[in-house]
Amino acid sequence: TGTVLDDDPALTARHPDGSLYPHQPVPIVIGHRSLPAQARIFAGPHQPIFYNRQTPLQALSDLFDRGLRTVIVEGGPTLMSSFIGENLVDEYHVYLAPKLLGGWRLSVTQIGVRGIAEALQLRIVDTFMIGEDIFIEAFPVANARTGVGAGGAASASSTTPVSAADGTDRREDS
Repeated sequence: TGTVLDDDPALTARHPDGSLYPHQPVPIVIGHRSLPAQARIFAGPHQPIFYNRQTPLQALSDLFDRGLRTVIVEGGPTLMSSFIGENLVDEYHVYLAPKLLGGWRLSVTQIGVRGIAEALQLRIVDTFMIGEDIFIEAFPVANARTGVGAGGAASASSTTPVSAADGTDRREDS
């Protein structure tokens, strides 16, 4: 709920001109804080699904039972770290803005890595510019902490610092 409260994202997929794509994602909100009724997440074509105190794995399991097979996680460091730390991310979409914030606002917090030898290794498969921002697509590879790449069913989209404010993919349809 922190990202919804801080950024008020619509969590919709839009064309570069701002119009909506015909197929829209179902917004999922993980957290226990209440949201204002005027939040943009309620204005989309689908009402959000809420998870209060479930773990990321429990939420993904329920979404699978509902027939949802692809999940894009857009959120702050707490949510990102939960998915990464539980080895649930299959693909990373990172938006890197040419801005330095400093301080405690990290994209990812603790994910169970105690040193460089245990670092989660990523294989970068694509990069391109979106305005002044850099988009990076990467996949996890085997690492010392888990012995395998990710085995989950989610893509993580980190927008800290915010570049694509609502986390949508700005590429043209292929």
